[in-house]
Order: sequence, then C-alpha cells, then structure tokens
Amino acid sequence: MASTARPFYTIAPLILLAGFLSSCNGREWGWNQKISVEVWVDGRVVSGSSVLHVIAKEDKFNSTLPTGSEGEATIVDLGERGKLFALLGDGARMAELTLQDIAPEGSTTEDRWTAIMKFRGKKEVPARYLFPGTRTYQNLYPTLAAFTDLNNPSTVTILDPSDLSKFFGSGVSLRRIELEITDEPVTQGTITAVLPCLTSELGCFSRNQALPQSIRQTISDSSFRRRCTFLSGCG
Repeated sequence: MASTARPFYTIAPLILLAGFLSSCNGREWGWNQKISVEVWVDGRVVSGSSVLHVIAKEDKFNSTLPTGSEGEATIVDLGERGKLFALLGDGARMAELTLQDIAPEGSTTEDRWTAIMKFRGKKEVPARYLFPGTRTYQNLYPTLAAFTDLNNPSTVTILDPSDLSKFFGSGVSLRRIELEITDEPVTQGTITAVLPCLTSELGCFSRNQALPQSIRQTISDSSFRRRCTFLSGCG
C-alpha cells in the first residue's frame, strides 16, 4: 500500500488493520493535495488554500479505481464582499488531468497515480480538459459557491467562475486555481469555524428541505467537509 504524509494520529489506530485492508481492497495510492484559489478584488490578489488527502484505490472485484478524499473546502475571504468557497469534488480526477503530462504518454491509470504520488510541485488547474483526439471536455474547476448569509445555509449560491462579479460586485474576478502535491498536513477545523452547522445533528445541507432541489442535487455537507473512516472509506 502506498501513501504520503497525513497527520499521524489520523492513521495510527488503523495500523493493525493494514493487512486486512490490503487483502480486501487491492492496491491504494494516496497523496496530499493543496488547492489554492486566487481572486482579483479591486486590483489586488486575495487567496485561500486548503490541503486534502486524496486516495485512488484498486478494487480487485471489478477492476475499477474508485477515488475518495479527506479534507475541507477552500475558503477565500474577500472581506466586506463575503467569502468564496471552492467545494470538494473528485480530487483524484482533478490531479490526474491537471498533471497528465508528468507521466509518459500511454501510461496506465496506475502509472499516473504513482507518478502523482511521487510528484512535488504545483500547476494551474485548467477550467476544463479536452481529451486528446476527441471533442470531449471535462470540467476541472471545483464548484464555486457563496452565501448571502453564512448563518442560513439556504442562501447558498452556485457561482459562475467566469463571472464572480455577479454575486460579489464589480472588481471581483477569478485569477487562477492551482493544484499542488505537497507534504503539508490535511486542513482541519477551518470550515466548521465558518459553517458550524456542519457539526450539528442535521448538518447544513443534507437534510435541509429549505434548499431548492437543484441545489440539494449539487451541494451536500460532504461538499464542504469529508472524513475517512474504516467502515465507509473516503467519501
């Protein structure tokens, strides 16, 4: 089993179970991935970042490579304008396509996971990726969101990355999003300080019937905060 730096206390209780996990779930690749978001605000750059642990796992039974992550959404504090959130998505897919040139052409998916795991550095995330030789695109930017009132989850709005000024006002625009493979520890506690409802019994979004169905189909509590557990793995 291959993995990179994570807080020791997060994995220490599972050391005795490593052999069992390996025999049940096949090979596993893991790395710490830092997402940094830079925003222009009235001519100056404001940024925020978070580190998550990403896992790509080989399933012996159907040969698929399910992925998961542990960490928190990225927050960019725009001062009086509010806060911008870059939500959690498929971190492994974002890394695979953003860093696709670090592995030789024709490499297997497993080879690419291994190359990413060993890589240290950063690269700008493209808004979308065009698969070579096709007309098929995949959006790579994380979902961007903001709240009119942070105390009321139902005021969440999904934003257009190309038009942040529609929500935040003139003078605000996205500069870039960067992905970095790092040895920094996973971010913890930042998102719950801003959205304490995430730690409540009902959560912010998962059971919030006040949210429009279109929002509930896009955003959940796990869009903002994910934890790996022995029973459920990484969501």
